[in-house]
Amino acid sequence: MGKDRHRARPLFDVSDIIDLEYFLCRDKQTLLEEGESCLVKRDREIFLRELGSLEDEEETLKRPFIIKGWLEAMRKSVADNTSSGVLPSRIWKEFYTSFSWLALFLGIALGASLAFSLLSYQGKTPVNVFVFLVGVVFSQMALILFALVFYVGRSLLGGEIRGSLLISFVRRLFMNGLRRAIEASSPLDGLGDKGVLACLLDALGQASYRKVFIWPFFILLQLFGVGFNIGSLGATLAKVAGSDLAFGWQSTLQIGPEMVHRIVEILALPWSWLLGEGVGYPTLTQVEGTRMILKEGIYHLATKDLVSWWPFLCLSILFYGLIPRLMLFLWAKYRLRVELENLDLGERRFLELYRRLTMPIVETCSSQREEEGREESCDLHKEDEKEVAIRGPVEQGHFDEIGGSGLSRESQGERIILLVPQELMELFDPVVFTEVAKEAGFEPEALIPFDEGYPAAQEQWGQGLKEKLSGHTGEKVKIVILQEAWQPPLEEFFVFLKEMKELLADVRPHLVIFLVGRPSDEKGFDPADTHDIEVWTNKIGRLSYPDISVTGVNQS
Repeated sequence: MGKDRHRARPLFDVSDIIDLEYFLCRDKQTLLEEGESCLVKRDREIFLRELGSLEDEEETLKRPFIIKGWLEAMRKSVADNTSSGVLPSRIWKEFYTSFSWLALFLGIALGASLAFSLLSYQGKTPVNVFVFLVGVVFSQMALILFALVFYVGRSLLGGEIRGSLLISFVRRLFMNGLRRAIEASSPLDGLGDKGVLACLLDALGQASYRKVFIWPFFILLQLFGVGFNIGSLGATLAKVAGSDLAFGWQSTLQIGPEMVHRIVEILALPWSWLLGEGVGYPTLTQVEGTRMILKEGIYHLATKDLVSWWPFLCLSILFYGLIPRLMLFLWAKYRLRVELENLDLGERRFLELYRRLTMPIVETCSSQREEEGREESCDLHKEDEKEVAIRGPVEQGHFDEIGGSGLSRESQGERIILLVPQELMELFDPVVFTEVAKEAGFEPEALIPFDEGYPAAQEQWGQGLKEKLSGHTGEKVKIVILQEAWQPPLEEFFVFLKEMKELLADVRPHLVIFLVGRPSDEKGFDPADTHDIEVWTNKIGRLSYPDISVTGVNQS
């Protein structure tokens, strides 16, 4: 793996991000419909089968490689299933390639059209070089300078680069077309669902990807600029070669030939070392000989002077138009690579995926679901067959350690503590709650009853929880809070979550709202209703806490 860290290109590219977010959006829907058990089984099997060699690597180094390996495994499963449809990354690549060629050819057409119109000569009035330079060269120089000042200025000031209005317009135009292309294609399972498609497009537009996705559209603009300069340069050369053109200059301002020659001399600096005066740009005599005076006409002007401007005009397009656009194109490609190399995989959804991949599975569970008339089995891989036991009675303010799992905290990769409302603790034996949690993929090391109606910091259990975790700030801690999904969250629960975050600020745990249905004599709790899970997810999502998530096993 050490060699891979010095790879010639980033581990993830734009198409990888698109497919990664697609699979995560599809998993999000699966989580709402079926719970986490099937995802845990699938991801753990992928890790054991294809990524086990990374087990001993340092986490911050191996996480990107493990997630990339998972992505490739998911793609392979799609490729093996010929009826699965087209991956969104393929649609992106084809659509982006088509858009790139369109931008290039539109630029060529517009540049050629503008050059031909400015070079129109009827034998009476020479082509005004000032008008040509302003229309073809100076306008581009102004846009390029504006872009450089904008991006460099925002970077120096530490501001976030969101892109110009033009880039925003191109991005919106492109994404609308991409959405229609996806809808018109033969999509993968779930991608045709508007919810999954909306999830994918929203994910690609979030802040963490903004610095990545600005550059593909910046590149499109540069391709258009390259095409514009190729078109204008080609049209100018074609017009010079195929017709008899005359060039001159005139101005209402009191500008003498000496000043014009000095301006031309300065503009010609990039190529004057190779193509000097009289070749790469006109001499002072030629500048004087091409000055147009309205009352005198052009018959007194010499032909050799009138044709002396075209090399200067072509070289101006080359050095002030085409070459800067090519440099911006290469710079944008480089910036895209840098942003991809700095891609942040530390967000919650990636950590959840990493946890499912690397955390050993202890319990065996099975869930049945019916999809397209078929029943699929989801038996989790059993890595340890020791029974789970509860030691001692559970009372408020006391921890009930769960032992016998055969797993150390190091092997689990994180500490999981289950919080259960005191009112529910009176209904069942504690083992029921731990079994329900395990069916959702959680292996708690402690079960704690709590009362959300009172400040956590003032309660004995809250202080005990803080003391228990105070010496473990370097470990991953997940606190699973069991809640009945049919009861929507009240304001006091939001206050409770805020107090929990403040109480355990040093530990910074990941809080998981684990939703169950109504109590049932047969299996503890019925599955949560899908609508109820969505209500909780929306309300908790409004808190904008990145370290709080909602999960639950819903009704089949």
